[in-house]
Amino acid sequence: MKKAPFLSFFVLLVFALNTLGPLPAKADDLLVPQPGMMVALSPPEDPPLLKGIKVHAEDPFRFDFILDKGDSELSADELKDESSRL
Repeated sequence: MKKAPFLSFFVLLVFALNTLGPLPAKADDLLVPQPGMMVALSPPEDPPLLKGIKVHAEDPFRFDFILDKGDSELSADELKDESSRL
């Protein structure tokens, strides 16, 4: 097979190009707490969840989706978009 030398060259080329890419950020540039400092918990979140699906016996291709809207304050249109996404 003639693909082996081409594949080896391709892997070498990709490796070389990755080493020339952007350098990783230094630790001084990151916004992290100092070692030993306590980190506060993030506030609890209760997102919208799909709780169940109801299948109708008389029409098996008709579904009702049971959605728990959680603690979100979504408008009717936003809740409809979120339920479609779920």
